[in-house]
Amino acid sequence: MISTQPGPDRFLRTTPCGLPRLDAAKVAADAKLDGKYLLRTNDPRLSGEDIARGYKQLPEVERRWRDMKRETRRLNTALDLPLPPRIPAPGHRTRRYPLTSNNTHHG
Repeated sequence: MISTQPGPDRFLRTTPCGLPRLDAAKVAADAKLDGKYLLRTNDPRLSGEDIARGYKQLPEVERRWRDMKRETRRLNTALDLPLPPRIPAPGHRTRRYPLTSNNTHHG
């Protein structure tokens, strides 16, 4: 037995003589998944295209959110208003973000 853990060993096989050899079929199967991600949401009404579009827009949304928070803090400071506390958002606000998974370790 070569290994039971995922990693580079998953591409090896043992010959009848006990020698390790690269398993070309396993390498080819793994290559088909290169660059692909699993996107998951809890909203069944979203199509696959909508989920992918939302995932691709996420960096822009996060950048605009940071800009908005920065501008709000700047205005509060300029107007000598108390700054709001930094409270993390509850989980229900982030449930629609897609879950990503890079399929580099599969069986």
